[in-house]
Amino acid sequence: ASFSKKDSIRLGSVSEKPDRTLMVIAQPDCVHCKQLDMELRCLPNLTVYKFLVTGSSERSRASGIQAWCSQESVKLENCDLAALDRNRELVSKFRIAGTPTIIFPDGTMHTGWMTASALNAFLSRHGI
Repeated sequence: ASFSKKDSIRLGSVSEKPDRTLMVIAQPDCVHCKQLDMELRCLPNLTVYKFLVTGSSERSRASGIQAWCSQESVKLENCDLAALDRNRELVSKFRIAGTPTIIFPDGTMHTGWMTASALNAFLSRHGI
């Protein structure tokens, strides 16, 4: 099993280059995840698929539901809450221990916040 784009929130416009795509594992209440969102928005021609995960507390689950169901493309009555569970199962399966975790096109993972310039440098070094 792998992450499905239908279980993500797309940030930014769809890149003209398919290899300029990142996946980010994030929690709704994570301060570093929110900082990373701002940095990612500074990078041109990049598509980001953000996969929300929640902790086991009721508060964390409620924040996840609010974030997931408040997307412009999702009507509350059509909100697939199972997506949060599928994402959490995959995070466990791939042993992703922290958020935010950035998954680059080559499968390389980086856990933690990165500045836009550091992200851009990484992408450039890898020809992305």
